[in-house]
Amino acid sequence: MRLIRAFFSVIAALFLFSSMVAAQIAVSNDPTYIGVGARTLGMGKAYAGVADDLLGIFSNPASLAYLSNWQLTTMAGKFINEYDYLNFGGAYPTKYGTFGLGLVSSSIAFTGPGVTTEVQDGVRYVPSTSEGTSFSYGSKTLLLSWGAPLKGFMNWKVLDNVAAGATLKFYFANMTGPGITGGNANGNEVDLALHYVPNNVFKAGMVLQNALPFSMGGKMKWDSGAEESFPALLKTGFSLKVLGKKGWRQLGEHELSYNFDYDYYPTHSSLPSLFHQGVEWSPIDFLDLRAGIDQDYVGKNNGANIEFTNNLTLGVGLYYGNYRFDYAFHQYNQISANDTHYFSITYGVSRGKPSVEAVAVKNFSLTPADKTILYTQEVVVAGEVLNWLIRKVTVNSLEVAVGDDGKFNFTLPLRLGKNTVKVAGFDAKDRLIGSERIRLLSMKSFIDVPSNYWAVFPIAYLAMENVLTGYPDGTFRPEGNITRAEMATMLVKTMSPPGEQQAAQRKKIQELITAGVVEPTDFSLEKGLSRGDLAKWLVKANDLSFPPVDQDVAPDVKKDNNFAPYIRAVVDAGLMSPFSDGSFHPEMAITLDEEKKLIDKATGAAPAVKKGKQAFPDVPLTHWAVEYITKGSDGGIVKGYPDGTFRPKGNITRAEGVSVIARFAKLGEPRLLELPFSDLPGRHWAIKEVSAAKEAGILKYLEGMQFEPNKQLTRAEVAEMLAKTSTFAEKISILLNWDLGY
Repeated sequence: MRLIRAFFSVIAALFLFSSMVAAQIAVSNDPTYIGVGARTLGMGKAYAGVADDLLGIFSNPASLAYLSNWQLTTMAGKFINEYDYLNFGGAYPTKYGTFGLGLVSSSIAFTGPGVTTEVQDGVRYVPSTSEGTSFSYGSKTLLLSWGAPLKGFMNWKVLDNVAAGATLKFYFANMTGPGITGGNANGNEVDLALHYVPNNVFKAGMVLQNALPFSMGGKMKWDSGAEESFPALLKTGFSLKVLGKKGWRQLGEHELSYNFDYDYYPTHSSLPSLFHQGVEWSPIDFLDLRAGIDQDYVGKNNGANIEFTNNLTLGVGLYYGNYRFDYAFHQYNQISANDTHYFSITYGVSRGKPSVEAVAVKNFSLTPADKTILYTQEVVVAGEVLNWLIRKVTVNSLEVAVGDDGKFNFTLPLRLGKNTVKVAGFDAKDRLIGSERIRLLSMKSFIDVPSNYWAVFPIAYLAMENVLTGYPDGTFRPEGNITRAEMATMLVKTMSPPGEQQAAQRKKIQELITAGVVEPTDFSLEKGLSRGDLAKWLVKANDLSFPPVDQDVAPDVKKDNNFAPYIRAVVDAGLMSPFSDGSFHPEMAITLDEEKKLIDKATGAAPAVKKGKQAFPDVPLTHWAVEYITKGSDGGIVKGYPDGTFRPKGNITRAEGVSVIARFAKLGEPRLLELPFSDLPGRHWAIKEVSAAKEAGILKYLEGMQFEPNKQLTRAEVAEMLAKTSTFAEKISILLNWDLGY
């Protein structure tokens, strides 16, 4: 049987290439028809909709758009036990798309009876001989493929889920044997492809194979002068993920897809359409089981008619590390002698995470840089994607738009203190390629204290600690003088650290929760209440009605969020506002001031009535700072004048201020080995305090300068000196430790 098939193949070739036959145009089969890879063959050649690895080089080049790392594959098989098939393919992603290179090689060689033609008396006849003669036929097809996503192309939103691809095919063939002349040929063709992924369950693909018309070079030309065209084939297909973590249904760890392709020859409408369908089932992570029906043409009535036949296919895929081993069994025309086995090995297709090659490059260029101190309560994260494998970017889990140039920016609100910004990049399959962390320290800001001001950090820090405060107009007035009353208030506040105030406040909130006044979702004494909790309480306290929530309330608050109706109600009522970028951040903790206002309103607390003794005759009980001045006097931190007055409105001098801070910091007796400043005489009343302050490093800002003891102390100087005291130095050290709290 095999010898007969081979013999008639050679007879047909002899007729085609005979030098006695004029050049003609015929139809040729595409040599790549079989060489599509064992995985594809095992699924009945239904791959146009699957399109998820480098096998798209041979079937749907748009699949290359989804590659997350470079891949290699090879296949071997013996088609109908006659033709040796050998495939090779490789693909490499770049920022210009993924490029692939493939080779499909087939060959057959056998020994058969020699054939000649002789003419006697004008009659041509074909004698035969029993002598064996060698014949051979071989073809090679070189494929150059490319695939890339169309997201961002021409700013057309409809293309966001579409990938495109193309393959240039270069054909080479040769036939040898007695009587064969002009047995070498070469040709060209082009495949064009699209792939569409609207969601995790459904995918669709379309490929126009052999799209180049005959008149434009889409043909095979033999040395004999014969030319053959390749019939155009329109292949459409889809893939339905029936089971899987992101499938239509979930059943444990099972992954199951159903795949279907439809073939139509637009230039040969007389040919019946073909169907290809198959399933791929992964019961466990390292194993794929495949089955399919691959329809193909078969002749009947001695070749006078063409009909289709259903060929059963089966396959197995085994994963090991970055390797996949594939086997496919393929029937041909229900003839057992034609049953064929194919084997493939593919590299770079590991399950789960991309292979190591995908993360071996820097992913982003980002600003601001990691470990940046900002004097603002929001930040614009700007960056550029450097890793071509990244197709989606998120900033703190929110997806951001990436331009055609790979650049993006996103505005984020910041809470005072430590903030972490996580920028993550994902590939076309939504797998994490890599992420980078930006640690930011957000400090309180004032409109008249620029970020390059010499004392900006201590001013911002002490303002955050509620030790120093700004003015209602948003200024701090760092060069302004500080009064004695302000100095006393500031230091007494420091004696009662905000941490203690916070703990007492949180304890009160806990009492309100126990009483059922406040209903937080997740409360802790350390964390406090969230913005979502506050919105919920405000709705209850103000008896607000819920507006309908039929769409997302904010970019980070979906309509099905538990806080959504409360947030919509308080925003509509003007009781709370979103951030400048429209986000609400319901999980963010509210401020201490907001906590205090909540407690006061919930408990009906009235302003405290000032009581106590009058420490100085010029500081009445009605004075705004009487409580702090009295406590400061009792603690020996502030002192009055010899006449018994305190003069609360008087500006404090540098000598007085340093003395007060030295007593507050309990610096003790200095060594007095030399004068601390050349303009400060040894008999000056503040010499000990100034010397102790200098030894303790509190006066570093005055190194190489005159002390000027009678100069009025500025608010910036007070902030600088206080920040250097032991009360705050350790806290600042922790605040500036980039390895804690991020």
